[in-house]
Amino acid sequence: MYSIYPKKISQLSYHLIKFFEEAGEGTSDRTLFYGVSTHAWSRLWQICVPPKVKVLIWRVLLNILPTRERLRSKGIQGDIGGCVLCGAREETLHHVLLECPFTALIWQNSPLQTEWRDRDTRDLNGWLEQNLMGGERHKTELLFMLMWNLWNERNTVVWTAKRRSPCEVVDGAVRLLHEFKEHQPTKLVPLSRAQAKWQKPPLGAIKINVDGALHVQTGSGGGGIIARDSAGCFVAARACRFTHVSSPEHAEVLALRAAILFSQDLGPGPKIIEGDAQGVIRTVQTTLEDRSLLSFLFSDCKFLISQLENTSIQFVFREANRVAHRLARLAITLPGTLSWLQDPPDAVCDVLVEDSL
Repeated sequence: MYSIYPKKISQLSYHLIKFFEEAGEGTSDRTLFYGVSTHAWSRLWQICVPPKVKVLIWRVLLNILPTRERLRSKGIQGDIGGCVLCGAREETLHHVLLECPFTALIWQNSPLQTEWRDRDTRDLNGWLEQNLMGGERHKTELLFMLMWNLWNERNTVVWTAKRRSPCEVVDGAVRLLHEFKEHQPTKLVPLSRAQAKWQKPPLGAIKINVDGALHVQTGSGGGGIIARDSAGCFVAARACRFTHVSSPEHAEVLALRAAILFSQDLGPGPKIIEGDAQGVIRTVQTTLEDRSLLSFLFSDCKFLISQLENTSIQFVFREANRVAHRLARLAITLPGTLSWLQDPPDAVCDVLVEDSL
């Protein structure tokens, strides 16, 4: 019954939704199709995660995963037992994904702890729709990957009695998502981005470009920082190696913090810090409180910026941030932090020349 290929499942879900729309039940934002709006069903198949993860969420929304409570409802006889993760008497889908103490530890140790805590979790499908329609795309991707890894962990315990810690489940989901996205074909960028190029700062100002990088296998991160003046001439550069980095966002915010400290070493005068991690840049720019696992780093960046005069942070496309990107990749291979104060490192000289043309 469940051996349908992911593509066929996607097509089946699409045609079911079209049926409800044509029957007049899809005219509002919320339909009777398992209590989930047609917009949410459509958005499900657009999320950038492996097909098997989308299929799992599809099965969650249809409530057809073989939990022990569902097996009982289908007439399975015998002592099936309860939740294999915590020993609760009933193992419902809602319990496994939201209520189980083991699951709660997973959400609390993930970057999505606010999504789990701040949304109404009494209705599983409603909670998923809220995250599909109201959440940021990258957070929804991680949410789906966490749910897939959690269900996979549950099945591993059932069949092998081996289990991992909640932190290992979270780290595994983050790593799998990063590896999947790394191997996706590069999409064509809009013309405005394709034409993006590093721009000289205003007269008398210094522009500092920064980028972060992550080596998933070792958990090592790198930060690349390059400073140039209004003539486009090299001022200074730094490559910082970070350890125990949990995600690309973690590497980016560590690199940004290092760039802010780097700007302090350059003395007085106006400075512009540019980075291509749009989410990190926006979080530091906003006055709203961040409640993710990286909140202490974001708070530190905001505080450090507030102590500097005439220093701003802004987003720039990767195409205009190539020197910092190359330095960040170089930093991963270094034993520690390395700085250049007079001559630029050989590894970026060609890109520096191209940027100045």
